[in-house]
Amino acid sequence: MSKVRQLGQVKPSDTNATLLFSPTDNKPYRITAVSVVNNGGGAVATEIYHDVDGTTWDSTTVIAKQSTDTDLSDVLLQDLGVSGRYAAGSIAVKSGTANRATFTIYGIIEGESL
Repeated sequence: MSKVRQLGQVKPSDTNATLLFSPTDNKPYRITAVSVVNNGGGAVATEIYHDVDGTTWDSTTVIAKQSTDTDLSDVLLQDLGVSGRYAAGSIAVKSGTANRATFTIYGIIEGESL
């Protein structure tokens, strides 16, 4: 039986979109949650992208945006409903301020047993 597990984590060191998760072995997956933590003082804008067939991370593939100004606040985006069987594609994230947000993604990859 497949179980929810951490699929990736990244703290972008600049303000460019950064890869968080890319499927492997063409296995179906489901993203159940993404945690976004503001690691500093002041507001930080964040974005999450999902491109099912490549690595286009811009306004055409953005699936979530938020801004949080609470220090060390943990904002959990529950069940993004991202699932499918893709040979390529990716989920990426972006922080409006370098080294300020940590993104962690959780989900299920079909056929895995832990």
